[in-house]
Amino acid sequence: MNDQSKKLIHIYVKGIFMGTANIIPGLSGGTIALIIGIYDRLLSCISAFNLSLLSNIIHLRNPSFKSDFQNSINELDLPFLIPLSIGILTAIVILSNFISFAFVHFRAFANSFFLGILVMSLILLYDEINLNSIFRIISAILAFSISFLLSGSVSAIQTSPDPIYIFISGVLVSLAMLLPGISGAALLYVIGFYEFLLTTLNEFLFSLPTLFAGDYQTILKPALILFIFSSGFFIGLINSAKLVKFALTRDRATTMSILLALMVGSFRFPISEIVTNIPSSNFSSIFLILFSFFVGAFVPYILSRLYDSPI
Repeated sequence: MNDQSKKLIHIYVKGIFMGTANIIPGLSGGTIALIIGIYDRLLSCISAFNLSLLSNIIHLRNPSFKSDFQNSINELDLPFLIPLSIGILTAIVILSNFISFAFVHFRAFANSFFLGILVMSLILLYDEINLNSIFRIISAILAFSISFLLSGSVSAIQTSPDPIYIFISGVLVSLAMLLPGISGAALLYVIGFYEFLLTTLNEFLFSLPTLFAGDYQTILKPALILFIFSSGFFIGLINSAKLVKFALTRDRATTMSILLALMVGSFRFPISEIVTNIPSSNFSSIFLILFSFFVGAFVPYILSRLYDSPI
């Protein structure tokens, strides 16, 4: 296996880690991207999507647009973005059914595992915190407060949301994916959309074999829901990437302090889930909660050691 192939596999595996984080409530894909050293590169890739790229594609036959198109493709960094995206999708497809099962049958232990990941992630990113000014302190307090309030306001479970609601949910998740400390899956759970989306994804995946029998009706509804959600996600992703990149370029210390304050505020979500769903207060339950927590904390620690430098 040559160096290029190894590099592509390396990126693909990192995509799997990001995809895993994006589908698990309490975990942030942005946090994982920071830990494994691809956050800034990811922002640059996504920020390269713009209207001029579409214009260059439309006018590709015109020789004067070919060089602009090539420059746009180079900015997209496709050798990085494609295997990363495939890795993210792989994790989401494989884990969707498993996560649904874990949340139904082992909710407290699953959330303890996720809390361990969050706490260790914060420890690993501690050097990014810089509260040496009144403005940064106030900004961090406000960010913490917003995250704390949102993560404790679980809504009723959605059963048949309208298309606008689905689209907006996709936009919100795209923003959460790029913000370390904000879990897109937890945000969906807060607005009552998480379990509905997981169920829809599983319906879509299990309906795929029916296409070979000529049955298009079964897959139509889940496919339409996922299309609307994905449209909101990609539109939001492109625009939020530019915003986050601008903020990091303008004042990285303040931006990172705000993002990590958001992470701390989000601790409320898994903690409340653990307290609410713990089977009992006996020794075995408490031991399993603590065990799950430390196993979760071990995950980002290992990731930070395996991927201690950017690609």
